[in-house]
Amino acid sequence: MKTLLTYLIVVTLCLLSSSIQCKQTYSTFNVRHIGYAEGLSSLRVFSIVEDKNHAMWVTTKAGIDRYNGQSIKNYVLPGEFKYGDMAGRRLKLFYDSKERLWVYDN
Repeated sequence: MKTLLTYLIVVTLCLLSSSIQCKQTYSTFNVRHIGYAEGLSSLRVFSIVEDKNHAMWVTTKAGIDRYNGQSIKNYVLPGEFKYGDMAGRRLKLFYDSKERLWVYDN
């Protein structure tokens, strides 16, 4: 019984000290909702990556969008079909170590 009480006290102290450490390293960041009003081409998003300039690249059902924190630029790929159609085609993004942005589908 005494060992169980000692164990509970030690665990409680460890949890309290870890929560104090977490509060010290807490930092704030800005979260925004981006939709049609901001210029996003579609609300169906398949992939998001950030490039070296901190711009966000987003693949959607309508193509590829680039958000720089201020405005959105839309890029439409050649062809007359929507991406993410009933056949399941979805565009994906990959940003490699050589700072190149790759767009691919399944």
